[in-house]
Amino acid sequence: MKLPSKLTFLITFTVAAVSGEFPNHKVVLKSLQEVEFECKQYLRIPADAEGDCEPRCEQILLRAWTDCHGFRSVPFGRHFHPDHADEDFLNRTQLCLDAALEDVLEEEVCCQSSLAWQCYRDQYGNPRQVPQLAPMPDILVRSTVEDCARLLQINDLELTLYALTRFDVNDRSHRLLRCIVIRQGLYGDVEGPNVDRMFVQGGGEEIDETSFRENARECVEYLRRECHDNSTLATRIVNYCFPPGSGPGTI
Repeated sequence: MKLPSKLTFLITFTVAAVSGEFPNHKVVLKSLQEVEFECKQYLRIPADAEGDCEPRCEQILLRAWTDCHGFRSVPFGRHFHPDHADEDFLNRTQLCLDAALEDVLEEEVCCQSSLAWQCYRDQYGNPRQVPQLAPMPDILVRSTVEDCARLLQINDLELTLYALTRFDVNDRSHRLLRCIVIRQGLYGDVEGPNVDRMFVQGGGEEIDETSFRENARECVEYLRRECHDNSTLATRIVNYCFPPGSGPGTI
């Protein structure tokens, strides 16, 4: 089953926003050290040197950079550990980014990514050694959708309809979305959504993490009291607690 590009975008936009400590079918963990090693191999850079485009390569592997959309602060920030007493690291890092990138041309992507790396190293915190969650690329989202559609015998016409209506049409659409987020390792019937993964995967750019978590917790608790069946509950949590692009909202 081959998904049209427009349909893939709709599905990615809808389902790439929930998380959990469950079957890790599609979860990708990367560390700064791992991507540095990979990029030196790909770009044929000596171990004791740094290439001009190496930071861009590393950020691409961490899913924190695309040439079309630029830098993503949330997944990249997870790889740095701010001092507990530092309450201004986010604001200071953003000011550094704004000043550093102000006069850089849009097409100078290697320069942009290098400056972003420098701001995080100098202003955000110390680099972490342990691997962190990398957002799933579209190709992994697409594969989970195709897997679940085959498992549940959902045809192409149904899949298009469900994606256009955010999977909230009938029992079959609810079961499909539940399958997708479980298979992505992003949801479980008992655990509910893992907000940590959701924050990295589907939001967090326009809202601070504390508010993001609190809004999600209240929303999920409200929906659980409604006593929906598992598939309907999963669908409503995705749609109401994690609206695309903005993070958790209110019902």
